[in-house]
Amino acid sequence: MSTQPNPAPSNTPSTDHPGEQLVTIRRAPSMLAFAITGVILGLLLATLITFIPWPTGSDAIDTYATEYSVGSVYGIMAVVCAALGAGVMIVIALILDRRSAKNPEKVRALPAEDTE
Repeated sequence: MSTQPNPAPSNTPSTDHPGEQLVTIRRAPSMLAFAITGVILGLLLATLITFIPWPTGSDAIDTYATEYSVGSVYGIMAVVCAALGAGVMIVIALILDRRSAKNPEKVRALPAEDTE
């Protein structure tokens, strides 16, 4: 039998200290932050769509301009765009979450000492 050490490095960190553990760290996106960002972007889009001056002369635009106020159009656009923006951003967060689950990182962790 040979007592020589294995020259090939190991992919997993070794535990040298007592109480040391191997832990897996995975960076996952915050769904709430993505959803709030989507709502804000949706509200900005609704503001742009509502308050951009559209060319007049079309019968449909002239008819709707006399029937609905700008506030009611903005309210409907805000609800629709905010919901769509939140939905799109949550889908992006789910894609990033699945991607981060494939590459977890293993690190060594030491227990915290009480200072009291």
